[in-house]
Amino acid sequence: MIKTLCFYLLFLSILLSCDRIWDRYEPVLQEKPDSALRELLSINPEHLLSPKEKADYHLLLCMALDKSYIDLSTDSLIMPAVKYYANRQPVKKRMMAYYYLGRLQSNGH
Repeated sequence: MIKTLCFYLLFLSILLSCDRIWDRYEPVLQEKPDSALRELLSINPEHLLSPKEKADYHLLLCMALDKSYIDLSTDSLIMPAVKYYANRQPVKKRMMAYYYLGRLQSNGH
């Protein structure tokens, strides 16, 4: 009984935190991209739990760099998001990932 309850609580907490990195940093990014960039750079992406969270982190980081007028120099930052969202929803995040990959390529990298 206790094991089952713990399992359901763990499952619920994972479910509720699915978009936690996106929901936390995307609004800050729109108004204060330099603050969002500083906070995102302080995160170790290896500590993120899910592939979705890692993809969101990389997409947000590329967005923050772009909004802070810092050009990407390598595709290693955006490719995790491009690969993750290539065949997944939401389409908006897929298009954003391709947009930042295109920005990188248009800069000659």
